[in-house]
Amino acid sequence: MKPEAETFRIRENNIFKDINSTEELTRYYRNYVKEYGTSYWINDMYVRRMSELDIIENYRKPRGMK
Repeated sequence: MKPEAETFRIRENNIFKDINSTEELTRYYRNYVKEYGTSYWINDMYVRRMSELDIIENYRKPRGMK
């Protein structure tokens, strides 16, 4: 019997959660850092969201999804 696929859940406490593309995330992150500076927390949220978007985009591409 095949196990059911797990639902991918976006981290709700990530300040970048509403950004839906890696290009947009990079642009927003750079502008944010220029204006407010950086910290471990901001960098961690950025890396986590980039990983989420990478997973999402790699799932959608082979399936012809946007």
